[in-house]
Amino acid sequence: MKTMRFVLAVLLFAALSRPAASLHSNCSEWESVEFWKSIAKDTIEDCVASGFDVNARAENGWTVLMYASRYGTTESVEALLEAGADASAINADGKTAWDLAQENEQLKGTDAYWMLN
Repeated sequence: MKTMRFVLAVLLFAALSRPAASLHSNCSEWESVEFWKSIAKDTIEDCVASGFDVNARAENGWTVLMYASRYGTTESVEALLEAGADASAINADGKTAWDLAQENEQLKGTDAYWMLN
């Protein structure tokens, strides 16, 4: 009986101590335009803390940072760069996050925008 209680206590502790992002289904939706339009900086930080690869690539060759640069906010781009995202990565079309940021009016001219160059 003591062993059973101990196992249950360990399982409960493990479940409660997991980073929030592992409970967040959002981290796996990074290839979605809507994901970047609505994600908060703390969610990105939670995803990174749970082991999310900030240099992951989609089938089209776009990195996480490329999606954020094209569709995201200043905060999302800054959070990814702070977490070590590679701004010099090139996609299948030969474009970098900086190139894609040219199409994001919300990002243009901000510190995050210039951090991409």
